Amino acid sequence: MIREAENLPETWPAIEEILIDDDNRLWVSTIVEDFDIYEWWVLEETGELITRFEWPRDEPVEVVKNGYMYTRETDEETGLQQVVRYRIEMTEGK
Repeated sequence: MIREAENLPETWPAIEEILIDDDNRLWVSTIVEDFDIYEWWVLEETGELITRFEWPRDEPVEVVKNGYMYTRETDEETGLQQVVRYRIEMTEGK
């Protein structure tokens, strides 16, 4: 997919992880100066940037599927981990 992409940026930040969702979009977590977060880039198959967003490093994104992003979060009091599901909406023009 990356080899066939047309509009990839000339330079990339340091990458932590790359996921591919069920719509063949690339989800790329990038390493930024703030060690508490990753900056996520969501790209079309063509390499076109759809959006960027910041997400806590301690809540790793495990999978993106069927319009949901699933993360693994740890309860600070109990230390127990749970999977949390977030609804994703991507609208044109934003």
